Amino acid sequence: MTFNSYHPTSDSLYLVGTDKGTLKMCDMRQTSNFGNSLGFASEKNPNKNFFTDLVSAYSSAQFLKQGKYIAARDYLNVKIWDVCNSNKPLLTIPVQ
Repeated sequence: MTFNSYHPTSDSLYLVGTDKGTLKMCDMRQTSNFGNSLGFASEKNPNKNFFTDLVSAYSSAQFLKQGKYIAARDYLNVKIWDVCNSNKPLLTIPVQ
């Protein structure tokens, strides 16, 4: 399942989530197809299989605090990302 979410203060920015456990923040002013997007990816798993793909796939994401942060939900966690730092999430909250 893919989804998108628009930035609250910038009409040209939006999030796209994929089944592969990645979020991309895209800018509609850019002409390339995801080429200039900023990617937020789940941790790489060397034992990747169908189950790990299912668990790491984001089901939803939303901008927070005027677009400074992103909250993204996968099967087991909610991850809070800083828009300025896509290396790793600021916070990972397990979902029971």
